[in-house]
Amino acid sequence: MSEGYAYVFDNIVNDKHYCGSHNDNNPTYFGSGGVHWQAAKKKWGRENLPMRIIYRGAHFREAETLVILTLDLCNDPMWYNKSHIHKTATFGAEHRAKISAALKGRKQTPELIAKRTAGMRGIKRSAESRAKQSATTKGNKAPTRGMLGMKHTDESRQKMSDKLKGMTPWNVGVAGCANHLNGKTHTCVHCGITTTLGNIKRWHNDNCKKGLQHASS
Repeated sequence: MSEGYAYVFDNIVNDKHYCGSHNDNNPTYFGSGGVHWQAAKKKWGRENLPMRIIYRGAHFREAETLVILTLDLCNDPMWYNKSHIHKTATFGAEHRAKISAALKGRKQTPELIAKRTAGMRGIKRSAESRAKQSATTKGNKAPTRGMLGMKHTDESRQKMSDKLKGMTPWNVGVAGCANHLNGKTHTCVHCGITTTLGNIKRWHNDNCKKGLQHASS
């Protein structure tokens, strides 16, 4: 098993940091990282980002991941880290349990989501990168289609029905929603049928069969 080290780069100007790991093959290594760390390297330069080694040994990838998870670096604005697990890290049962426990119930704040979104804006991906992304997502079902083709038991349908009983539809009273979505009804001036606005516009009033028959007679 090859050995390497886990490290931390410290920004001496703004006191931000970046944690990572390396296989020890490149003496001039300056950290790979994601877009936030790449932007920091470009802005501040090596002279303002000294490195310190926090672990050296065969489990350097695991050490990096455990430090990031334990200290919750991805949710700390003073750290450039935005990913939890190194892609080449391998974990035993104990390590996987620790990572699972650290991630359970974690919710990202709207501010952190907004920062991550802003950091990704304007990034141009190569044709090769786009092709890989396309190949990875091909065949995936959209989240909204997760129920398509699923057959529910009578018990399951009853549970869904009971849960929805007494609930107010999301669009009731919402400004801008079409009247027929809000359950408002109208009466046809020709046949007297009372129905939703959508049906009135499509099948009644000016389009009502009785009204058309009367006009042609």
